Amino acid sequence: MEFHKMESPRVRNFKLEQEQEKNKILSEALETLATEHHELERSLVEGSPPVSILSEEEFYDALSGSESEGSLTCLEAVTAHSFEENEVPGSSGKHRMSEGKDCGGGDALSNGIKKHRTSLPSPMFSRNDFSIWSILRKCIGMELSKITMPVIFNEPLSFLQRLTEYMEHTYLIHKASSLSDPVERMQ
Repeated sequence: MEFHKMESPRVRNFKLEQEQEKNKILSEALETLATEHHELERSLVEGSPPVSILSEEEFYDALSGSESEGSLTCLEAVTAHSFEENEVPGSSGKHRMSEGKDCGGGDALSNGIKKHRTSLPSPMFSRNDFSIWSILRKCIGMELSKITMPVIFNEPLSFLQRLTEYMEHTYLIHKASSLSDPVERMQ
């Protein structure tokens, strides 16, 4: 019986250390998520790709089986041009358009190889189209069971809910560990 009483503070301390470590990991994950979210929001507002996206990750059309392996040199040329554009501070849209005309849209290079497009044409979405606040504003006065939430919001909300519950649980564990009376710890 005494052995069990002596081990319980050690076990509690071990569990407390584990909870503190989990809290630290989740806090770091939340900070990373918040940074990425802020960067994504900023890119949506400015209409430019996020800072973390490099030009190496740009989209290229898939090569068909009839094209030769030599067509990869065109992709390399496009990549080289995009790096040069990034390095030159005074590059303009006209410069980019002339390069696209040389290799894209059916025009061929001197060796007969066509350039592929470097990015997909996509419309700029308004932040208000998929903002949780705009959805909630539209649903004011509606019955809660009738509100439809987009699937995109399910995972972040459940993640935030789990994180909030975990942080509250951690707070209660820290508070209980600071108390000496076992009855107060239970409360």
